Amino acid sequence: MRGRKPKDITYKVDINGCHICTSHAIHKNGYIYIRINKKLVYLHRFIYEENIKLIEKDNVLRHTCDNPSCINPNHLIEGTQADNIQDRVNRNRSAKGITQGFAKLNEEQVLEIFNNSIDSNANLARKYKMAHNTIKSIRTGKTWKHITQSKQKSLF
Repeated sequence: MRGRKPKDITYKVDINGCHICTSHAIHKNGYIYIRINKKLVYLHRFIYEENIKLIEKDNVLRHTCDNPSCINPNHLIEGTQADNIQDRVNRNRSAKGITQGFAKLNEEQVLEIFNNSIDSNANLARKYKMAHNTIKSIRTGKTWKHITQSKQKSLF
């Protein structure tokens, strides 16, 4: 249909001041898309560029509210992907431990490995069917920090 008028954008304001779109469906990834010139575009990017400024090439928009369906331009700031990742880390939203899709150990097993002062890394690697370096990283606190650091603090 040529010349079809784009769908109006409507939203409601939640208690955090987020503008939650009510006129368009939220995708399973939490974002809202609209079609502009036969191309799918994030609605929050479109609104930001219409109200604030064009987004620099290779930059992303970061939600200060951590709500991907929010389209409030005042909750959006431009930055790099590295900035976006640092936001995730600072807000403790990174997947860690068993919430990672590739974790092969659970928290109880990690604590057993961390607290085991008798067996060698090689023995533990065989026992848990893990690489030697994985065991070493747990024992030195390089991985599973959210478990091992709290345990280290309680030892002193």
